[in-house]
Amino acid sequence: MIWHILNKAGLDPSVINGAYINSIKDDKLIGNAYLGNGDILVIEADESDASITKYKPYIGVLLNISKDHKDVAELKKIFSEFLKNSNITVVNRDDENAYEISFEFKNKIYFSSKNIRIKEKLIEKTVFEFENEIYEIPLAGKHNIENAFAAAKTAEIFGINLKDGLRFLSDFKGIYRRMNIIGKYLNIKVIDDYAHNPAKIMALIKTLIENSKKFILIYQPHGFYPTKLLKNELIETFKNIRDDDILIFSEIYYAGGSVNKDISSKELVDEIKKYRKKVFYFENRNEIINYILEIKNISDYDIIAISGARDNTLNNFAKEIYTKLKNILR
Repeated sequence: MIWHILNKAGLDPSVINGAYINSIKDDKLIGNAYLGNGDILVIEADESDASITKYKPYIGVLLNISKDHKDVAELKKIFSEFLKNSNITVVNRDDENAYEISFEFKNKIYFSSKNIRIKEKLIEKTVFEFENEIYEIPLAGKHNIENAFAAAKTAEIFGINLKDGLRFLSDFKGIYRRMNIIGKYLNIKVIDDYAHNPAKIMALIKTLIENSKKFILIYQPHGFYPTKLLKNELIETFKNIRDDDILIFSEIYYAGGSVNKDISSKELVDEIKKYRKKVFYFENRNEIINYILEIKNISDYDIIAISGARDNTLNNFAKEIYTKLKNILR
């Protein structure tokens, strides 16, 4: 979003991102990097291996801190060191953990999305009011409004008016596997998303609830160690689906490396079943597709969402579900 705003403002920045940026990918480029002619480089920094502590950026932006690759206490130390190395820090005032560590930072700038009124919530877009003006971003979910304010507040440092920055996002095409709509047939939308840790899954679930009467969520846990680390939090998070929603777990995605494969998705399913009835475990994807295609009154479900990190074949899986769904509903 920061790169998009700066680009629209004519600053022609470069960017290095983890995931593909859809607009770059649409231009037949790799998608996660672009070399501009300007003197600004926008980088998505990752805390998983603590390498961000070696960065010394002009501006460091902190969106939120939640348990993911490491415990929150350790993540606070990592983000603190990263932002101490920044000349300017842009921090989410609405995130308790981020705000808590921000007092020691120099040249602090806070952003907040609390003073907004959401006017329209759709899976394709969010329309909101801020200071008596209407804005639209082609993304769903309150978390994406927070992202928009973070980007616009950062762009303000380069002389771009905050409201102009928000307006520039009206044609932002999003990020690959972040709430991407694979297709819609009749009333059913098939969505592919990267949500993998409790905070991101909670944001996804809230968005699905806001945009559906009932939904089917297929979740592939990412990594054996992260799943074990986050097991209790994941169980608590998935309790937030409604009684009529369907939750499906596939087996844990193995991303490589030396690791003890001492946990299974089935353990999480067995725990969640104590609170929600429509929770299922399938070892392979063919079983998942067969189950979905055999659901009576499948059209009662407005959304089928696929979620999980690191495994880009999930995008093909979402497309396969969409194709086969269309065939049986014709």
